[in-house]
Amino acid sequence: MHVVDQAHRKYHYELMSFLSLMAASTIAKALNGSLNLKLPKTNQIPVAGVQYTAQISFSFVAIDTLLNKGNLYLATDMIGTKGLICVFLVAFIVPNIYYFCFKHNVTITLPDAISQNIAQAFKNIIPFALATTFFWSFKLIFRALTNMNLAAWIIKSLTLLFTAADGYVGLTIIYGAMAFFWFIGIQGPPIIEPAVTAIYLTNVEANSKAFNSGNIQDTNHILSQGIQMFVATLGGTGATLVVTFRFDFYPSLNN
Repeated sequence: MHVVDQAHRKYHYELMSFLSLMAASTIAKALNGSLNLKLPKTNQIPVAGVQYTAQISFSFVAIDTLLNKGNLYLATDMIGTKGLICVFLVAFIVPNIYYFCFKHNVTITLPDAISQNIAQAFKNIIPFALATTFFWSFKLIFRALTNMNLAAWIIKSLTLLFTAADGYVGLTIIYGAMAFFWFIGIQGPPIIEPAVTAIYLTNVEANSKAFNSGNIQDTNHILSQGIQMFVATLGGTGATLVVTFRFDFYPSLNN
């Protein structure tokens, strides 16, 4: 049983480690299905082409190349849960580039004698080139300005935001954001927690040092794992454990 549990955890970890890369494909597919409803049945955007393009485009703005002692490495930290916000930006833009090209016939048109399957493949070339060139160029410009990729910049920006809001306002922003993501169908904690975990640990250390030195008044860092576990998310995002207490103390609600 213990071995099975370890295997399950390993599988879950490996799955989450490239969640954003898979999400780029599925989100682009969902939007593509909606956009195809606006196009004639004879001029539909190919689903596989959009999915493939979205994954490549996301890789441009989320994966860095590192050179160490003559060896080339790929930094893939941002293709897990940390890159989910970036994924939505990419997966929104790519299908719309395809939609613009197909709607305005910005494609390579072959003679009618050519097989429909071959002709459809050629229709992918221009929107694919436009989308990937756009994100590749964006990556170069953005990295030159910020010295990091887009996905990492988003996480860093959230970290700075939450660090500046160390207090009850910060708690409201953080756990309100988690609840908002759940509301729109996205798992909130994996997006927000990577941006605040470092803050939690830093604040816990600062509170501990102040307490151990006798400076009780300095143990005033609100954003910490203790507040998270025993106040903000007791029973889940939104402190849903209180619902069970409501039913226990007010039996009439069961009717």
